[in-house]
Amino acid sequence: MKTVDELAARHAGETILLLGHTVINRIILLGVLGLGNERFWRIKQDTCAINLFDAEDGDYTLISLNDTCHLDSVL
Repeated sequence: MKTVDELAARHAGETILLLGHTVINRIILLGVLGLGNERFWRIKQDTCAINLFDAEDGDYTLISLNDTCHLDSVL
């Protein structure tokens, strides 16, 4: 989360993309939600899922979790 916090501060008011695998994505989401790592398996992350969150003054708001609707047009 230290890196996420630094990136959010450095790019305040901008849109940035963080790309990662399920383990990293889950850890970031736990931090965004203010949950401990013991909740790791309680967050679902499908392959190619998109998660959106907003950062403002060091606080985060989860907008979308585990969105895979972009894959529907491919199938």
